[in-house]
Amino acid sequence: MRQQGSEIYDLFSVFFLALSGFVCIISVMIIGDLVSAGPFEPEVPTGTPTLLGQVTLTPSPEVPTETQVPETEVPTASPTWTDFPTQTPSDTPTATFSRTPSLTRTPTPSSTPTNTLTPTITNTPEPTETPAPPTETPVEDTATPTETATATEEDFPIVARADTPIYRDAYTHPGCRWQGVAGDLTLLSGEAGLGYVIRVTGANLAGPLSQATGTNANYGTSGWEVQLAVAPVAGRYQVQVFSADGTQPLSKAVELQFGGNCQQNLAIVNFVQNRPF
Repeated sequence: MRQQGSEIYDLFSVFFLALSGFVCIISVMIIGDLVSAGPFEPEVPTGTPTLLGQVTLTPSPEVPTETQVPETEVPTASPTWTDFPTQTPSDTPTATFSRTPSLTRTPTPSSTPTNTLTPTITNTPEPTETPAPPTETPVEDTATPTETATATEEDFPIVARADTPIYRDAYTHPGCRWQGVAGDLTLLSGEAGLGYVIRVTGANLAGPLSQATGTNANYGTSGWEVQLAVAPVAGRYQVQVFSADGTQPLSKAVELQFGGNCQQNLAIVNFVQNRPF
C-alpha cells in the first residue's frame, strides 16, 4: 500500500514539474513577442507613453528658434573688436627713444685717466736700501751688553731665581690702578735676607727707587715691594740688590719689561744667595 501511494505522489510531481516548465516556456515566448499574451497582454499602459512621447516632441521645434537669435548677435559683436587697432598706436609711444640720450654716460672713459696711476712705478726707486749699513751699528751696541751680562753674573753672590721674573696681576692692589715690582731674598743658609736694599731704575722714573727687604710680608718674611706707576704702563726697568748701606751691588741688574695691561702689572723677582760674600 505504501508503494502505490508513493507512485501517485511521483506522478503528481512529474505533472507539476512539466506544467511549470511549460509555463516558463510560454512566459519567455510572451516576453520575446513570439506569442501574444491574449487577454493577459497589458495594452492600456502602452497607450499612455505614446501620449508622453508627443508632448516631448512639441518643445523640440521651439528650441532652434531660440538658438537662431544669438547666431545673429554673434556677427554684430565681431565688428566691435575693430576698435582694438586703435590701441596699436598707443604702443608707439613706448618707442620713446628718449632713453637713448642716456648714452651720454659713454663719457665714462673719463675713468681711463685713472690709468695715470701707473706712474706709481716711481716706487721702484727703492735704493732706500742703502741705509742698510747703519743697521750694522746697532748690532755692535747689542753685543756689548751681552758681554757685561755674562761677566758680571758670575761675580755677584746673589742672583735672581731661574723661574723669575713672573708677570701677573697685582693681586695686593686690585682695581688696576697700580704697577710695580716685588719679591723676596733667601740667604745661602736658607734664612730670609733682611735689611738688604732693592733698587729699581727705568726710563719712566724720575730717579732710582729703593726699598729694604723684609718690609712687606705679603711676599714672605724677607718680602719687599716697589711701586712704579699708578696705572699699567708699558716700559723697561732694572731691579738690583745692594748691601744694607746701599753702596755695594750684590747682584746684577735684572731686566723687566711691562706690557701696559692689568693682567701683567706686577713683576715678581725672587733673589737667592749662591755663594758667601
